[in-house]
Amino acid sequence: MDPRRSINTRFWLDEWIETLDPIERLLYLYLLTNPQTNIAGVYEISIKRMAFETGIEKDVVKKVLERFQSAGKVAVVNSHIIVINWLKNQSMNDNMKIGVLKILYNLPENIKKIVKDLKPFQELENAFEGRIRISNDSETISNPSEGLGEIRKKKKERGNKKEESNTLAPSDKIASKQTDSQALKINFDFNTGKWLNIQKEDTAAWSEAYPAADIRIELNKMREWLKANPKKRKSNYRKFITFWLCKEQDRGGSIGANQAAVSSNQITPML
Repeated sequence: MDPRRSINTRFWLDEWIETLDPIERLLYLYLLTNPQTNIAGVYEISIKRMAFETGIEKDVVKKVLERFQSAGKVAVVNSHIIVINWLKNQSMNDNMKIGVLKILYNLPENIKKIVKDLKPFQELENAFEGRIRISNDSETISNPSEGLGEIRKKKKERGNKKEESNTLAPSDKIASKQTDSQALKINFDFNTGKWLNIQKEDTAAWSEAYPAADIRIELNKMREWLKANPKKRKSNYRKFITFWLCKEQDRGGSIGANQAAVSSNQITPML
């Protein structure tokens, strides 16, 4: 586990922190950063060890912990420390949150019972829609690895959607009309000045998605632009065409909005 712990500089501006004396501040900071801490803010540590590592007398440590408990900042259960607002002050990605829940999953039942009633932990658990459940009945606790798998699956799905949106298509019409023939990579031959691998399905989909643009005219414009700018070759010509047509649609198009799109037969000779 990563031994590093982050403390926000706003720690020193917190109104409650400002009420503490130097020893109390030291001990609270120690509770956030000592070697026994983890990403859940729930860990086991003895009074003796706290006293030894901070140099504070054991009796003083006990009294300060009692004050922290009264203020609702920590809970002390036997030899366990629960930092109540730990999660509230942490910046975590999904994998780290899963790690927190896995720690809570393995806590002793008496500690788990307290933790699951604390608001920060309830909010974290609810964020995962019950895929990982902190329960007093160990038999009803979901497998943490299943929750992690769901998170990764959703991330992958979001990534795919983002990649699709980068084509700047205004709707899902093009995607719904894609066929196996459209999987061919569109290219441009700079020697002949001709488009390669543009299919009838492509032009039909573009015509429907960009009704204000004359597809044949716009492809000719793109062709002349590419011939005039040979150094500006594209790695993704389908994306280039879609972006061009999208801009043309936004400008009002090369034909009236009510004019029918050109048919695939009209564009064949140009290709």
